[in-house]
Amino acid sequence: MKNLLLLCIGLVLFTGKGSAQNHLNLRRLNKEELKYEMSRNAPQLYRQYRTGSTLSGVGMGLTLGGIAAIVIGVATGEKETVTEGGQTTLYIYGAGGGIAAIGTACALAGTPLWIIGNVKKKKARNRYIRDYSYDLPGKPSPYLQLNAVRNGMGLAYVF
Repeated sequence: MKNLLLLCIGLVLFTGKGSAQNHLNLRRLNKEELKYEMSRNAPQLYRQYRTGSTLSGVGMGLTLGGIAAIVIGVATGEKETVTEGGQTTLYIYGAGGGIAAIGTACALAGTPLWIIGNVKKKKARNRYIRDYSYDLPGKPSPYLQLNAVRNGMGLAYVF
């Protein structure tokens, strides 16, 4: 009985995509085609996709710029090492310390923006593809998807 159940699950996982494409005649879209089709057919989803793309770009810029500022600040700052009770602490002073502090704040602020932007883009993309019967490029059907929810993360089985 257990083997039969595993066989059925395996068949669903590995043959679902091929049979869905053959019966529904789904068409794959690349990124540019998706944006064009989305702007024509579903402007509200296109706005959500653009907002997510903007947030993602700003977040990526803040995060990477913050990391670069941290490296520059640590490299150029005046350093002092203090050892008390077996614990060593590194203090960075001067302009380098300020640059490192600003870089840390930028990196910490940019990371959530980057994640939220990507989640918004993915939700708009997946909803458009689902509603307008296009095939997901590069994703087998069914698949597991990791989602960010209000107070945590969730794992969804999408089929």
